[in-house]
Amino acid sequence: MQAVAFITQMGRQMLQGQQMGRIVRQQAAAFRRVHSHQPVPSLYPHASNSSQIMLTAKMLNGGMVQRVMKLGFLDTTFGDYTPHTVRAAPLGGMQSAACYLALALARAGADVTLVNGTATPGAVDGVMCRHHRTMPLSLLAQFDVLVVMGGCDREGALNLRGAMTHGQKLVLWTQHAGDQPSVANLSDATTAAVWDAFVFVSRWQREDFIRRFGLRRDRCHILRNAPAPYFAGLFPDDADIQAAKPWPPILAYTSTPFRGLDVLLAAMPQIRAAIPGTILRVYSSLEAYQVPLDRDPYVGLYEQCRRMDGVEYVGGVAQPVLASALRSVTALAYPNRFAETSCISVMEAMAAGCLVVSSRLGALPETTAGFARLLPVPAAPAEHATLFAGVLVEELRRHRDDAAGTHSHLRAQMAQAGAEGGWDRRAAQWLSLLSDMLTDGREENVSSLLFRLRRPATVNDHDAMADLCERILVLDPVHAGAWRLAVQIQAALARPTDALLSLGRALRLDVSLAPTEWQGWMGALLKGVSTGDDDRPLGLRVRALCGVWPLLSDGPWVSSLIGTARQLATQAQAAGDGAAMLSACLLIANALPQDIGIRLAAGLAAHGLGDHALALELAAAALRIDSAAVLGGRQRRNLLTLWLSAAEQSALAAADGMGMAEAGRLFSAMALVAAALGEDASLARQAAKTTDADQRRSLMLRMIAARHRLAGRRDQQVELLRQAVQPGADPDGHRRLNAARLALSQRLLLEMLGTVLTEGANGRMGVDWRDTARALMVQIGQLLDLPANDEGERSLMWGTLRGYDAFLSWFDATGPLAAPLPLPPPQGRKIYDCFQFYNELDLLDLRLAELSPVVDHFVLVEAAFTHAGAPKPLYFAENRHRFARYKDKIIHVVVEDDPGGFAWVREAHQRQAIQRGLTAAGPADMVIVSDADEILRPEIISRLRAMGADGPSLFAPHLDIHLYFLNLRAPDPWVSVAAAPVELVRRVGANNMRYLAKQGIGQVIASAGWHFTWMGGIDRFLAKLDAFAHREMVGTFGADDAINRARLERFFATGRFEEGAIPGMWTALTRVPIDEGFPATLRARLADFVRMGWIAPGTSP
Repeated sequence: MQAVAFITQMGRQMLQGQQMGRIVRQQAAAFRRVHSHQPVPSLYPHASNSSQIMLTAKMLNGGMVQRVMKLGFLDTTFGDYTPHTVRAAPLGGMQSAACYLALALARAGADVTLVNGTATPGAVDGVMCRHHRTMPLSLLAQFDVLVVMGGCDREGALNLRGAMTHGQKLVLWTQHAGDQPSVANLSDATTAAVWDAFVFVSRWQREDFIRRFGLRRDRCHILRNAPAPYFAGLFPDDADIQAAKPWPPILAYTSTPFRGLDVLLAAMPQIRAAIPGTILRVYSSLEAYQVPLDRDPYVGLYEQCRRMDGVEYVGGVAQPVLASALRSVTALAYPNRFAETSCISVMEAMAAGCLVVSSRLGALPETTAGFARLLPVPAAPAEHATLFAGVLVEELRRHRDDAAGTHSHLRAQMAQAGAEGGWDRRAAQWLSLLSDMLTDGREENVSSLLFRLRRPATVNDHDAMADLCERILVLDPVHAGAWRLAVQIQAALARPTDALLSLGRALRLDVSLAPTEWQGWMGALLKGVSTGDDDRPLGLRVRALCGVWPLLSDGPWVSSLIGTARQLATQAQAAGDGAAMLSACLLIANALPQDIGIRLAAGLAAHGLGDHALALELAAAALRIDSAAVLGGRQRRNLLTLWLSAAEQSALAAADGMGMAEAGRLFSAMALVAAALGEDASLARQAAKTTDADQRRSLMLRMIAARHRLAGRRDQQVELLRQAVQPGADPDGHRRLNAARLALSQRLLLEMLGTVLTEGANGRMGVDWRDTARALMVQIGQLLDLPANDEGERSLMWGTLRGYDAFLSWFDATGPLAAPLPLPPPQGRKIYDCFQFYNELDLLDLRLAELSPVVDHFVLVEAAFTHAGAPKPLYFAENRHRFARYKDKIIHVVVEDDPGGFAWVREAHQRQAIQRGLTAAGPADMVIVSDADEILRPEIISRLRAMGADGPSLFAPHLDIHLYFLNLRAPDPWVSVAAAPVELVRRVGANNMRYLAKQGIGQVIASAGWHFTWMGGIDRFLAKLDAFAHREMVGTFGADDAINRARLERFFATGRFEEGAIPGMWTALTRVPIDEGFPATLRARLADFVRMGWIAPGTSP
């Protein structure tokens, strides 16, 4: 016997040394050959199996003698067959496997006896066949190893064990699933202890038995099936496989009828409708189990096959006939509904170059090793048939259209099936295992396990090697060499997830891995992980990718790694596996530092898992990359608002147990996102810094109360603010609470007013409903004037009140009792473009130049006071010379009187002064009520001029709104401008006209112009902030003055909300090109606007 050059010394150092490098390299090379369609040699081509069939025994005189191992196979089904039966008749999978294995063992030199119900006992090609009645217990106990096939009979097993008195071994070899009655006795610990070893045909089957019956793992081994030798050599290396595969396709079903034939027959009409001419050949019966036709319960199914168009019923055939038939079959169509523990039918189809479409069930993912299209199995057979038909058609067409890819796929598939010498390899692996059982009695430790690796390595028994590696790693989890070997073995076993997990572990142990150890199979492993053909959980597959990220992140495999991670993230989302989705997205985010979408996807997963801090941190990271892209869409903004609200609620629920570090992380993230959304982030920042748990809880209550207020839930806001009051610690707490209570009472009055107007206008109240409504308006107006009002609430309620006032005025002006509006004069209407003016000199220049050709008069209203009540210069009056060419068209109205009250009262008073400039206008002339930065398109004004008597009298132009820079646009239209005849403006009021438009009253004119607001840089921004009516925005800016100032400076320097926005700013903005959609005057003077800084930095206008 030639020595096996594998492991010559015991210990970890040996396994990590040169010889371990050799075994790793050889395993990697073998795996590469499988996937490059080259023959796979033994790792030790010169080694002999002779040492594994010889046993050493002590003679009476003290000498030693070697003898051949005596093996017995006992088939407890007692079927009538010999190894020659497979040549002439169908035979069950277990029995076929026993025949091929017995023949291969005999060829290897073992003494093999097959015990069953044969009617023709005797020697068959070196295998002795015996009838079970001629083999009493005393003879069965004489075998060195007795392998019992199939079931576990308790009494028989105990009797056999009792008869084995000289160290003989008793092995159970079963291909049943663990839920079958024939193996149920293994649940009895005494019965299970009888067996020296259990041999299974797949990892799935073994794990099922260990889980069900608590079997000792070290006694459970995997020795797989192989295709029949008749399937070897069907296609020489230079043969064109696809030329033998017909189109329209020929399908085959080769399993037993009860495993899915009914589903396939139900699918056939759909398959033939999609691919006319498709033929199904059914090679199925119970003859393999020696059940005669007159006792076969599936005769009706066979008759259905015979009646169906496109279906040919062949029945069970011997394997030489089946091999020849499958050579010209396009695909194995196997909608399996019975969990297979191995499936020789699939192995044989793979070896015959057939495409395989089947089920993700039992051991099929393991057997097909990524080469088949496997489907989930629906509970309903009809649903299964529909799904199977669709996928089968898709797979057939895909391979038809990819000739080169299909050729490569089928060659690799045939190599994986391993029909050439397959049972000889299995025999060598059996002998290796049995030799170990008969000769190895040492204590199990790392050294002994390393030594035992020699035998399975010699015969390429990857399952046994994998088991030994796992046992080594249980004893020594940091055994780097064992992890490296595990990588190669698991790759060869088509266990991609486990292989990558082992590779990641090896990397963490700082092992220097040469590219030759992993590059050859990395593509196959990543594909296997993405498809999930190894049936490993999603989370484990993602973890495997994360483990190899350091190895693949900087090289040619990074794109493949990202693609695989994306597929897993999609699968995890569909499966509702938030943890796997989060891990996959974070991996991609590491690889793609500028990808916004993947960070938001990760945030979505984190939110679903309740990790609100992480969700908001990911949102903040996306905002730092490109705030415009994040905030420009309503869906993304809504997502961020949802996460923020959920974080607030979660923080409140966990307030008492929240540590300082946790609070700092959560509230810092909340502040960043709130600021980006234009909300007040000062409370979150305070909560992040405070060490007082009570104060933190109070701040959280105030944050949630603010969100309730924005949602209109003021009763809940009041209750939360009541809880937030900290006696002695928060002097403003009662003020906030009382302001909220005042706002609640005002809101209730507004709701009452709304009801009066609705019911009254629809004739469901008395005739004095108008008086009631006006009285309520006066009362609410007086309440709004109280200094205790919150400025934000006052702004909201003022807008609602003015809307109701506008509605009532419009109802009076146009109702059934109102005088009709005057008709346009024959010569046509004049156009009065009316607006308030503050200091927007550049926009005024743009407006006048753009609209002068289509406007008769501009009514420019300029006040001596800001909306806030501060005295201001008359900017137009001071710069009148700049606009001299338009002097004949400009009607300058100066408002020098101040009505007093709060800011919105002044704003309304100044807009109402528009009517002072209409004294010379005819009653049918058209008035446009707007602000200086709201500019209609010239063609829209021309349409208004031409509007006849039969057209509407009130118009609501919708404008594109551009904020801060000319090329930053919000997604929704700006609705505030109104256009109507002079007479209607006089009846309703100039200020009320805008509130009619806001309510949707009037004929909408889409894309009617532009609202260029807050233009001119940071200084003009702050000047407007001090002057305009939204005083709540001023208050929140001042509450965080330094931070907000820094944010503004950053925003105007970059055009992006990288550090968030000040409360009240619009952040849902998108950069747009300055194109034909902009005013012609602006485009002509674009260079001037660029010079003035009105174009966002970093863009080319």
